[in-house]
Amino acid sequence: MGVPFFGAYWKNVEGPIDAKGEMWFTAKPKTKGSDQYEGGYIPWRNMKSIGFNVSSATWHQDSRTPFIWLPEKQEFLGFENARSLREKVEYTKAHSLGGITIWSIEMDNDNDTLLNSVYSADLCYSNRNDTIYYNCG
Repeated sequence: MGVPFFGAYWKNVEGPIDAKGEMWFTAKPKTKGSDQYEGGYIPWRNMKSIGFNVSSATWHQDSRTPFIWLPEKQEFLGFENARSLREKVEYTKAHSLGGITIWSIEMDNDNDTLLNSVYSADLCYSNRNDTIYYNCG
């Protein structure tokens, strides 16, 4: 499973697309009729300095992912944190996916918060489930 050490960031984001107010939003183009949107990625190490308080993020239970929605600024940031990475590691183990790929390790902070979350998980456990869930043939 691939996990990012960065967040996906969008500007000009309108409200949620469903009534639950969950995690799925729509961004407006930079100019009317355009297909260009404002956004990009923010490394985990820079989120706080840019002004995102990751400790107060909303948790999306279905995707096991945190996000920050700032309606007054029309900004949205979806990202991984230590909790979501532990969830992804557990999913990887439960489905015998074989491991975790990180993109990109230098985007972690100086305390290696995200790396330590992945590293501390026991991916090499002895009680393996060798069931193949997908057959290419």
